[in-house]
Amino acid sequence: MIWDYRALEQIIGSAVLGRTRPKFKMADNPSGKRKRSKAFYVGQKKKKRGQEVLSPGMKGVLVTCNEKEKMCIKEACNVLNEYADIIYGPEHHSQEDSHASGGDGDSDDIEDALAKEVKELQSPCQERRFQTIISGANNLNFIKTNLPDSKDPADLVHFVLEDIMKTQCKKTRYCQRLLPISNSCHASMEEMKKLANHMFKKTFLAENVKPLKFSVMFKSRNNGTVQRDETIAMLASIVENSGKGHTVNLSKPDLAICVEIIKNVCCMSVVRDFFKLRKYNIHEINKEINNNLNGSSGTDNCKSKGKNTKIINNDNHVTKTEGNHTDAAQTLEGQTAQENEDVVSKHDETLSETVVVSDSGGQGTKVDAKDVAT
Repeated sequence: MIWDYRALEQIIGSAVLGRTRPKFKMADNPSGKRKRSKAFYVGQKKKKRGQEVLSPGMKGVLVTCNEKEKMCIKEACNVLNEYADIIYGPEHHSQEDSHASGGDGDSDDIEDALAKEVKELQSPCQERRFQTIISGANNLNFIKTNLPDSKDPADLVHFVLEDIMKTQCKKTRYCQRLLPISNSCHASMEEMKKLANHMFKKTFLAENVKPLKFSVMFKSRNNGTVQRDETIAMLASIVENSGKGHTVNLSKPDLAICVEIIKNVCCMSVVRDFFKLRKYNIHEINKEINNNLNGSSGTDNCKSKGKNTKIINNDNHVTKTEGNHTDAAQTLEGQTAQENEDVVSKHDETLSETVVVSDSGGQGTKVDAKDVAT
């Protein structure tokens, strides 16, 4: 006997259950909100493991760009490392010394060698001099600094931009602005007031300070609680009520107070030559260099410099630094085997001057040591 299972299933279902199979429906949304589609979660960027986020207490350099953030970060780190080696010396000199001192480990016993390895593994890793931090805003990169002896990043950035303007040598292509951040705090009026009183002790609130002209530069990103007018009035009142005779000058200030609000973090710094250095906009400085080159001979001053540059201080200490690799490769092709060193500038009576001598016979650069943090 041949059975039709489909017909039998319908007969049993209708006879036993008295109804057909129920159709399951999705439960209604009790909150009444529209459910988000999968495309909403796909586009979210995930935080990389081990990468820090901008938080209060950090100091460094804010780097802005229009596009190609990775190239911008690479350029900024290369420039900062180049000038930091000139001012503060090499970065990993302490680690090299420790490896050199530990070269006689073969003569020690096995227990001593194991003890040394355990000690090295347990010792905390030294942070790099410049580290990229997630800022929380688009086209805005924060480079955290770990300078020796708590040096101020404002002195380093000022030295970089001033040297670029003097030498007329372009160092970057994608970076827009290099703004130093001396310290940071939570974005609230109370915390910002405490931070300002602490930072102004070295500038506006110093004992023997002369009357200065100042201005306040305010910028807010991804924050709607901190008001611009209230913040500027609070900072200006601290400086004016100090009793030192400081006045406001928005066109030609001696010192500029830069305030950058990024989400819930306030970044603050006090910088010099704000308008002279084109508001610390390295892109505008490069434009000025291009205009000067087009109006003159049209040759780049960087190409006239050799690969190695010697920095001669007053204590006869010589430090070699590498220049622009692309330009140095072009100049080295036409050089002869004999290297002539020409001293460009004469000795000055003051002891605060540094003379730069070029190996290729190009024009040197005179750098004032007062502009560099000691």
